Amino acid sequence: MTRNLQYDVMRVVAIFLVVLQHTWSIPHLDTPEHGILCYMYGALVSCGVPLFIMVSGALNLRPSVTDAGTFLRKRLVRVFFPFLIWATIIYVLTFFTGGYAEIHSWKDAFCCYLPYLATNRVNASHWFIHLLLVLYLLTPVLRSAFAAGEARKTAGYILVVVFALALLAALYPEMYLLRYTSQLLVYLGLYVAGYYLSLVDLPRQTSIMVGSIGFVVIYAANVLMHRPAYLLIAISAAALFIALQGVDCSRCERSGEPLVSKLSRYSYCIYLMHVPFVRAFYILQQRYMPYEQQWINWLLPVLVAIVTLSLCAALVWCAEKLVGRNMLYLGVAT
Repeated sequence: MTRNLQYDVMRVVAIFLVVLQHTWSIPHLDTPEHGILCYMYGALVSCGVPLFIMVSGALNLRPSVTDAGTFLRKRLVRVFFPFLIWATIIYVLTFFTGGYAEIHSWKDAFCCYLPYLATNRVNASHWFIHLLLVLYLLTPVLRSAFAAGEARKTAGYILVVVFALALLAALYPEMYLLRYTSQLLVYLGLYVAGYYLSLVDLPRQTSIMVGSIGFVVIYAANVLMHRPAYLLIAISAAALFIALQGVDCSRCERSGEPLVSKLSRYSYCIYLMHVPFVRAFYILQQRYMPYEQQWINWLLPVLVAIVTLSLCAALVWCAEKLVGRNMLYLGVAT
């Protein structure tokens, strides 16, 4: 099947933002004491996961001949098994380095493994996987709803309801009606929004202009608010999605696999494995280069993110050469 390079570009941007979020937060640069540095990074990196969700919605909610069982079985192999393998590796490494306060022996490690896995205490950055599994369970229902009528109109109706409830939650959270909603509401809206926007056929230049202006305006508003509202983060991610839909990828379409497609295929594996590398870089940095200057704090997250992303991609590339298609179980798409 021909790959959509626009979605590959989006995945690469999303995984860079996710890695950047951890290269910014792990050294505690995400605290208000760092002032504008904290807010400018925060409003940007928060778009990483929403962008991933929108790409997933654009691809998974399209009409398909596969039934619900086949779809869920494929997601189990592509998403859950790699998560299980990498979470186990990280759990063992964290146990050996004394990273869990409640675990002091092998017996504790065996007893706590499943509870930690279920409650996202193996690695807090893996919370996205739990969310994704819920969205996948809802996917067959959403597909049926879109196939039963006018897909764009149905998706638009869902978005109106989600936006209205999310806006109401931001403006009047005491309303009793909102007791029946959850954090899943906005993520479900992002999932459907990715599909909805994939049906909108805008000229390339218009898409870039509208998306870029929308992203810059909302990004600036989030920075000025100091504590970005997640609804605005979701809208800024949607604006970024629109802008990236207009990217001209014709130069990438040549013989051989484009680099952007390779990084896109590796993105889930990189997501699962990158945090220990980020922590290792900062341990080494504190030991051998204990910088305190503020300007270093501005540059360091970006530099560490680029190095981490490059190193993880190189390791995955080497592993793929050795293991081949079995890398699917480690999170590499075919």
